[in-house]
Amino acid sequence: MPRTLVSKSDLELIALQEIRHVPGGELVISVEIEHGDAEPDGLNWRLLVIAKDGADLDRLQNAATTTRHRLKRRYQLVTRAAARRVAEARDWHPTPIKRHRLPQGECPASSL
Repeated sequence: MPRTLVSKSDLELIALQEIRHVPGGELVISVEIEHGDAEPDGLNWRLLVIAKDGADLDRLQNAATTTRHRLKRRYQLVTRAAARRVAEARDWHPTPIKRHRLPQGECPASSL
């Protein structure tokens, strides 16, 4: 199944919504994505969860791990470098092929 390309900010919002659905997740303040630039495939990232005092840290750790695995199956993080490459690829246009008219009756194969 192909993964959906998603920006860092969008992935953080999706992760926050999913973690808040876990019992005890209502105490989560924010979720941040930390990624390594060494892996260009957009799958080398982890979740950092920030919660209010009194949160069950074991439960949130389990929720973050489960959410990370689930999101990595569905989404691929688009880093700035990858987004730049995609934008450059979209702006790239091949050089048009110049067509030359041959005089009537001539064929390029006949000159071989």
